[in-house]
Amino acid sequence: MLDRDLKLKLRALADADTPVLDRAAQLRIARRVAAQAPRIMRRARAEWALAHLGGAALAAAAVAAVFVGYASLDQRGSHQGPAAAPLASPSRQCETRRLPPEPERHFVTQRDDARVLALGTQTFVSNRRSDVIIERTQPCETRLALRSGQLRVDGTHLGGGEIVISTLRGRLLTRGARFTMNATDHELTVAVAEGTVSLQGPGNEKRELAAGARATF
Repeated sequence: MLDRDLKLKLRALADADTPVLDRAAQLRIARRVAAQAPRIMRRARAEWALAHLGGAALAAAAVAAVFVGYASLDQRGSHQGPAAAPLASPSRQCETRRLPPEPERHFVTQRDDARVLALGTQTFVSNRRSDVIIERTQPCETRLALRSGQLRVDGTHLGGGEIVISTLRGRLLTRGARFTMNATDHELTVAVAEGTVSLQGPGNEKRELAAGARATF
C-alpha cells in the first residue's frame, strides 16, 4: 500500500503543470507503482512511461493504477463466497456401529438351550422359557420387551447409545451396563454386575442401580 508521503507527492504531481521532481525521484515513483500494481504496469512500462510522459501524466497514471488495483482486490474478495462448512462427523460413536442385516437380528438357540441375540457390542441371552420380543434395533437404540423369564444383558460399550427393556412391572434403561433381569407377572428383579441402569417401576417409582446393586419391584 502506498504510504502517506507518496500519496501527497502524487497529488502534487497531478496538480502541477510541469514536473517538480527530478528524474531519479520519478523513477522511484514509477517502480513503486509497478510493485503495487504488477498487473497494470510492469517494470518495463514504468521505464517507458518515465521516458515518454511528463510529470503530471505520470502522476495521473500512478493514481489510476492504485485505484484499479484496489478494485481488483475487492472484486476477487466478493467472488470468494462463504467458506465451505466442515464435514459433519458423528456426534456419537454408536452412529458408526454396524448391525447385522435385518433378517439376522433375532435370537439364535444354542446347544445348551440358551437363546442369544448378538448386536455388535451388545449381547442378550435368554432361555427357551423366556418370552422376549425384539421391538427395535438401531445403531444407537435397542428396545426389547421381556414378558417373562430371565434375560442376561452385556451392553457395557454402547458408544452413547442406549438399551431400553420394558416389562409388565416397569422399564429399564441403560447407556452402558452388564446386568440380569428376571420377570414374572407380579415381580421384576434386576441385578447389576457392571455399569449403571435406571429403573422406572409401578407408579413412576424411579431408582438408579450401580454395579453390585440388586432391586425388586
